[in-house]
Amino acid sequence: MLPGAWLRLSAAFTDAVTDLTDREDLTVKCAPGLGKGAPGCFVPALATIELDGKHLGPHPTLCDPTLPADRERYPALWGVLVHEAAHATHTRWDVPNGAPAAATDAAMTLEESRIEAAQLRRRPADRPWLRAAATRLVLADFTAPPAAPSGTASAAGVPSAPMTPWNAARAAALLLARADAGILTAAETATLRATILDVLGPTRLGALAALWHIAFATADTDAETMLDLGRRWCRIVDAEPDRPAPAPGASDGSGTSSPLAEAIGATLTAVEATTTATTAAAPASGKSEERRRERHARTTADEAAARVFAASRTDTGRRGKTAITGTRP
Repeated sequence: MLPGAWLRLSAAFTDAVTDLTDREDLTVKCAPGLGKGAPGCFVPALATIELDGKHLGPHPTLCDPTLPADRERYPALWGVLVHEAAHATHTRWDVPNGAPAAATDAAMTLEESRIEAAQLRRRPADRPWLRAAATRLVLADFTAPPAAPSGTASAAGVPSAPMTPWNAARAAALLLARADAGILTAAETATLRATILDVLGPTRLGALAALWHIAFATADTDAETMLDLGRRWCRIVDAEPDRPAPAPGASDGSGTSSPLAEAIGATLTAVEATTTATTAAAPASGKSEERRRERHARTTADEAAARVFAASRTDTGRRGKTAITGTRP
């Protein structure tokens, strides 16, 4: 049983999440230590989203997420909720028994930006929240056990991330793909892109980018295509699709931060700084301000969609609804 203050906050998040998903069967639980080691997770079998309350900031008794203006006091945690709501809405496929391990890991990495791109097409005004959550989510994806930054992100908060093709590909799928989806910007990811090019070269990076653009256009239920993209990812980076995926934060034993880790940290710092400044400067959310943000978000989403669908004209088709099990971080 959740403590009283967290129970009331969880009930408020549960009321608010319906607007993010158009689902009325979801429950949100928020308290310190929830999230199964990540800032948040979606448990499909229970129709439950868990949020780690340590990312909240204000005391739970002082928060009411049913009020749009109140969410700006804890943008990162609300952004994590938006991300998990995107999983609840758009991750409508399951990994079949016996699926190749590394290929599955690659497919689920591609799924992170795929569901955010889908959420942005459906709800363009969610872009600032997805940006606010990006540092927490990406650091969790690059850390074992997952950890989130306090304050601004930095290379010191990122594991050594050796300069391997797998780590470079993972960083590309988690950050460069979000830029292509219109969530982050090209300027914020420019340093990282250059570093990834040093590892992969333009041919392999271009091939990986083609995969996430195909993923953006893949139906929510299409497990077959997503797993095929995972296999193709493995071929691009010379990984065995049936073997376990390398740990993303595995150290190279040098005890120093690699150029890739530093570039990841620089990107997250840039995103965090821009997001923090935008949130601090945001006026009280009146109707006119909300309409202005909606128009700006819609324009940004339309521009991103134009880039995405110009680059991926693949007919993935729908192959029927699949059951969902496990958790989606």
